[in-house]
Amino acid sequence: MAIVYGRHHEEIGCFNDTRFVISMLDRSADKLERDRLVLFIGKLIQDKRNVKEMIDAGGLRILVDLLTLAHLHTSRATVPTQTNVIEASPEMMLMTEKEWYYRNAEKERHGPFGFNEIKDLWNDGVIHPKTRCWAQGMDGWKPVHAIPQLKWCLMATGTALMNESDLANEILRMLIKICEYFPVGDSDGAVIRPLPRAKRLLSDATSNLLPIGSLLQISHSCQSFRCEENQASSIMQRSILGQLLPEAMVCYLENHGAEKFAQIFLGEYDTPEAIWSNEMRRLMIEKIASHIAEFTPRLRSNTKALYQYCAIPVVQFPQLENELFCNIYYLRHLCDIQRFPEWPIRNPVKLLKDVLEAWKQEVEKKPPALSVDEAYETLGLKREDQPEENVIRKSYFKLAQKYHPDKNPDGREIFENVNKAYEFLCSKSSRQCEGPDPHNVVLILKTQTILFSRHKEELHPYKYSGYPMLVKTIKLETNDSQLFSKSAPLLAAAAETAYYTVNCSALNAEELRREGGLEALQEAFSRCVGVLSHSSKTEDLSVQVCIHISRCFAVAAQFRGCRERMIEMPDMIRDLCRILYFSHLTKLCTVVVECVSALAINDALQTHLYQAGVLFHLLIFLFNYDYTLEEGGVQRDEESNKQVKFNFWIRNIFNMSIKMHMPEIANQLAKLSLRALSRLGGYGTGEDETPKNDAVHMSLTALLTPYLVNQLGHGEAAEILKILNSNTENPYLIWDNATRAELTEYLKRQRKDKIRSGECDPTFGSDFKFSAHDSELIIGGIFVRVYNEQSTFPLENPKFFTLELLDFLSSQAQYLYSLMTLQSSGVKQETNQTRLKSVEMALEALRNVVKNNPGVEMQCIGHFKLLFSLLRLDDCPKVQALAIDVIAGVTSNQECK
Repeated sequence: MAIVYGRHHEEIGCFNDTRFVISMLDRSADKLERDRLVLFIGKLIQDKRNVKEMIDAGGLRILVDLLTLAHLHTSRATVPTQTNVIEASPEMMLMTEKEWYYRNAEKERHGPFGFNEIKDLWNDGVIHPKTRCWAQGMDGWKPVHAIPQLKWCLMATGTALMNESDLANEILRMLIKICEYFPVGDSDGAVIRPLPRAKRLLSDATSNLLPIGSLLQISHSCQSFRCEENQASSIMQRSILGQLLPEAMVCYLENHGAEKFAQIFLGEYDTPEAIWSNEMRRLMIEKIASHIAEFTPRLRSNTKALYQYCAIPVVQFPQLENELFCNIYYLRHLCDIQRFPEWPIRNPVKLLKDVLEAWKQEVEKKPPALSVDEAYETLGLKREDQPEENVIRKSYFKLAQKYHPDKNPDGREIFENVNKAYEFLCSKSSRQCEGPDPHNVVLILKTQTILFSRHKEELHPYKYSGYPMLVKTIKLETNDSQLFSKSAPLLAAAAETAYYTVNCSALNAEELRREGGLEALQEAFSRCVGVLSHSSKTEDLSVQVCIHISRCFAVAAQFRGCRERMIEMPDMIRDLCRILYFSHLTKLCTVVVECVSALAINDALQTHLYQAGVLFHLLIFLFNYDYTLEEGGVQRDEESNKQVKFNFWIRNIFNMSIKMHMPEIANQLAKLSLRALSRLGGYGTGEDETPKNDAVHMSLTALLTPYLVNQLGHGEAAEILKILNSNTENPYLIWDNATRAELTEYLKRQRKDKIRSGECDPTFGSDFKFSAHDSELIIGGIFVRVYNEQSTFPLENPKFFTLELLDFLSSQAQYLYSLMTLQSSGVKQETNQTRLKSVEMALEALRNVVKNNPGVEMQCIGHFKLLFSLLRLDDCPKVQALAIDVIAGVTSNQECK
């Protein structure tokens, strides 16, 4: 029948006797018949109409009962796998397998018995097919022939066609096929409610973990298990679960509810909010079993014995020994931004308060008020005997009963001391080390950094109250001789916290200044700058501290009170410039250059920076710019290709540069250096506007040429830097490899001398001259020779240039008359020829500017006497010719006739 229906079920159609086949399977006691019926039913379900008949006849229940027989297949090969199931020991298995009870003819209950013992009773004739039996999971007493496990293991006859595993595989295939007939979603993916009947029958709704979780959520903090004096606001003190579970798990139950608590309780979690594993679950179960182990034997002798409450010692989980838990987070994981970036923080203000309180407790950590010896003495024990937990518990239980206020009104004080001693011995306090743990302090500081960096808006209205401890920490670390050999980077974390707190609110900047924080940061800054060398790396502690403190100074410079204090800190300026000497630390130099830009808002600080030689460092960075990266058209990663706008208040420059390649960082540094020079000289506008500084202006004019200095205020940074790093020759600028090499050599020499000896060019470059410009005639900031060669070059101010040319010619008038006298006497000198050449070039330039810039002729009014006097130089025909050209050009304007 199975073969025929399997091949021709479409032609045969619905099988009308499905219910009868199911009833046959239920009544069958022959293994061969059972297997054949199962195979036949497997063919019948190929037609969906038969499935409904099978479900109505209770076929799913019968199949599931047969499915459980797979547990009895002892010859099946086992594969060792990882599992989260909590398994009992062999001894516990021996005890827990006694599950079965039976009633004799007199309805007397016997048991419990193990399954093997039930077999022996069957073989001895004590149990027969009509004997009623019961075990956990059954809904009542049933005869042996109605219990599948007993029927097929004790009563069944015949030889099975399939072993238990093969039978289970066949049944599972059938169940899967049935479920496929009834999907839980429609064609659009919408969930169908209620669930199909077959899936409701197969669903396992017997887990009681969720109801237990709900019960614990409602009741865990409502138990009166402490005396009134020991009541506390901490959830671990209020919750009866505080002795059993880690604080994080209790908080998770409180904050996320029973459903998520049940989910996490059975899983493996390692997150900032929960650390829980199979091993921790096993340990908790063992501790609970050990704690109530003495009560179990009492129940065997007295089934009505009442359990008298005895507080369980706090379960100490080895996995949490090095963890610092605060608020609802494990700080080590919360600060691990590689594994848990942007982990959500539910209440940043509350977390900050709790972190500050934890910091205070850590810093003020003192030895416990109660010693271990005193605790043992209070409980009537001796420490040298090293009593186990059960001995301590018995002693406590005995004394607590004896001196309980309800039984002994005069024993209240002793009762409380006994409680304190017991709780102390069962807590971490008895194992705490003296003094603060630097690793915990680092985690506390990093947590504050995360809070102020991610939740600036929420924390902005509040004034940071941790500066006294922060400043004290910075001072202690700065003065520690072992600063750079410590495993915990405490100073770097403190400096970073200082930066983010100041960057969050103006209130914090002023508070830091009042608490002497700027001076403390300067001391730490000097200590770390002093150990920098050409072998230093970005990840070094000294470099990290310098980065954070530089950023802190940059933000503090926004506030007048802080700037006034910085003016009195000349060492800060010196240290900033010293850092710029180590140009291989590009990221650090980037932050310091930004700090220089910030300090340039004050004229006194401008002067201090100028006298410290900051110009030498900043100018050198300009020549590391690679304009081909900007013009190459190569598509780079968006994050690494971002360009920081010239806006000082962009605070993420350091974070962004981490993903950049070195050439891109050098380009960024060049741009920031150019902006710093602009702010130092007072060339900026808008947000970059700063006081004018004549000394800086004079030095930059000499070192960068007037044309480039004029571009600092309004020119594009990329264009200026491209000019500086390429060869250019126009009326305003002669710039090539020779001028660059000459300038960089001068800058490096001055920078080196300033760092090593504190001495440098006293003029700070204002007297610097380019040798390539010595032979050039420069009038009005224009190279006359080049202009005459490029006479159509557009001039920025042709009228001004015209007046400068006329002034130059006027200044040479007396010389021209003397030249005529000397020429008439036959005296010719090389110097005279040079000056004559200059006059000729000036006249040619005047002719060109008049010719190519209509309207400048008006500037010549009042200078016609000078121009006509040049016509009397009979021995200088070129001068005469050029003068005629100028006069002709000027008189072409009707107003000049």
